[in-house]
Amino acid sequence: MGKKVNIFIDCCTGINESFIIPTLISLAINYDHINIIGISISYGEGWADLNLHTLQQILSLLQVNSQIDIYKGVDHSLTAEENFPNRPHNLLKPNYPNITGDILKNKFEQFNNEKNIFISLTNLTCISTLIMQCPDLRLYIDKFICSAGAFDDDFNKEINIFMDPHAANHIFQDPIIKNKVIMFPYGVTSKFSMKARKFDKLKCNIPQYFSKTGEQKHGLLPTAGETTDNAIMHGLPALICILEYTDKNSSSYEWGYKEHKLLFNTEGQNRGKANILKVVENTKSTPQLLGIDQKGSVVVYDMNYDDAWNTFCHYFDEADETYTKLNHSWKTDNIKLLSVLILFLSLFLSFIYRVY
Repeated sequence: MGKKVNIFIDCCTGINESFIIPTLISLAINYDHINIIGISISYGEGWADLNLHTLQQILSLLQVNSQIDIYKGVDHSLTAEENFPNRPHNLLKPNYPNITGDILKNKFEQFNNEKNIFISLTNLTCISTLIMQCPDLRLYIDKFICSAGAFDDDFNKEINIFMDPHAANHIFQDPIIKNKVIMFPYGVTSKFSMKARKFDKLKCNIPQYFSKTGEQKHGLLPTAGETTDNAIMHGLPALICILEYTDKNSSSYEWGYKEHKLLFNTEGQNRGKANILKVVENTKSTPQLLGIDQKGSVVVYDMNYDDAWNTFCHYFDEADETYTKLNHSWKTDNIKLLSVLILFLSLFLSFIYRVY
């Protein structure tokens, strides 16, 4: 196996996260070289307080509620006065502590000789806020992976920059963190759409999707809710990026990337659109995207989509096996405990009967 990685995830617990996070948690359970040191829930397309039950359900299913630290992230953009349409007000706050720059810095500092990764599956407000709170945090982050950005006419479909381009500008222009950014833009992540065809392929690629009795096998799929059709697995490239780095036997996913100097529009109809100030072409292929020595923000333009999807199917199946094993173990342990209690109660009642 490759170098150990310690991962902190900021997300908004939408359908995308309900597939990616349990897969990452399963990897952390099954492989010692992957360590999830915390998850924060921030605002996004799926608001934290309304979708928090999704994350709670995932953690409960995998029985890691008490093993992974959960935090409240951020609940608004850097310019808090901005109002977005169709967003609820007076949300109930989740009963978790706030993540701060000092907390995360102290966590990463414990693993200073290992690879520390910050993954953002939502807007960039949280990482921007944490770095402003604790500038030294930048020194302990080896790579910052984000599912964000767009570089074509469909840039307004990409919500993670649109929601807070001020935060994006902070991260992509910071003299330290900008050289650690790996961006998977909308043009790449949107290729992993969970349409009916893809969903059928997911089922086909996972062995024994249905048990011999005909009962549906996957207990993790319902965590995504009932609307998996057309959902996009925006976080899948980030997952593949981690897997490729930690598995020495992994083949290259043929990353097509360039190093960029970026500036994002913050006003008007072009809000969130990227202005490319400088591009550095990369002609050499890399076997590990997380292993490159970058001198600017890396933007991935292409990858081996079929291999990535098949790999995801394999590890999602492994996540389901982990869930099934844990769930069976929990039931078995509880049945044993119940049996012992019944036996004890029977003996106790027998003793009382004889005494009286």
